[in-house]
Amino acid sequence: MAKKIIVNSHSHSLLPNKAYDMSFKKRLLRKKKGLKSQQAISILEDVLNDDVVNVWGISNNDVKQIKEKLEPSSIEHFSSYFLKLCLETSTDGVFFMNMKGQLHASVIVKGQIKMINSFKSNTNTDIVYFSHLLQDEFNESSTVFLLGDFDSSLKKLLKTYFKEVSQKNVANLRTSRIQNVEDDVLYI
Repeated sequence: MAKKIIVNSHSHSLLPNKAYDMSFKKRLLRKKKGLKSQQAISILEDVLNDDVVNVWGISNNDVKQIKEKLEPSSIEHFSSYFLKLCLETSTDGVFFMNMKGQLHASVIVKGQIKMINSFKSNTNTDIVYFSHLLQDEFNESSTVFLLGDFDSSLKKLLKTYFKEVSQKNVANLRTSRIQNVEDDVLYI
């Protein structure tokens, strides 16, 4: 059954599109947490727009296991999936998505990715704090977007601080446990 596979790993980096060769990308990813220097890796790229790609690495063995067990139609990094959802709105804003206890945040200004990060903490108070911090940092008083499932009281709380708050449902990501694959493997 063909499905879109989303891999959540620490080994990724946003880079200018077509600016670096593969050897640079491999050296960059080897410095990231999660890829062992002796491990044979595949370097994958997800094009986010004309200017930016998300370059990420995964062991060759993990790619083989995913392809054999799940027969994917495509494989994409979680941060690429998240950023594409943010860019699809065509609206400036601060975006949040909660996935497996990680709060993912990004800022989009005039169609450009200004920031992406993830945080362990994801209480409602943390999201209000990060919303203020990110809007101040980027001089934006734009919409706060909640992508996916969030506590219903969060939207109400955010509306006490921000003029525009929007929640968008996204495809339900399901986890697939594949023996000997280290990264989280999700699928739609």
